Amino acid sequence: MLYTDQGEFEEASRVLKRALAVNKTFPVALVTMGNLYQKTDRAEKAIKYHQRALEYNPHEIQALIGLGNAYAGIYDSVNAIYWYKEVLKIDENTAEAHFNLGNTYFLMEQTDVAI
Repeated sequence: MLYTDQGEFEEASRVLKRALAVNKTFPVALVTMGNLYQKTDRAEKAIKYHQRALEYNPHEIQALIGLGNAYAGIYDSVNAIYWYKEVLKIDENTAEAHFNLGNTYFLMEQTDVAI
């Protein structure tokens, strides 16, 4: 989203909230809002929005990755790993999930699993 790319997080939030007021199940807006909160160090809110996206589409890959990233951001590696593995159950070729999973294991000093 252009506003987030330019660091205009308040404007991005305003636009996304307007989109969600029109359609509360709009997955792109829910995931983008979660990513926005993640970028602004508000992991609990990020988790909430990604979970809402999954309520409407349990196979929303970007919401699953977003949950993994939010948990990784608050150093909850167990939950981060869980969500990255959920992505791979749906699509084992999702490079971002493989990368993030390996990185999380590496940060946990479990390099034998990370590779």
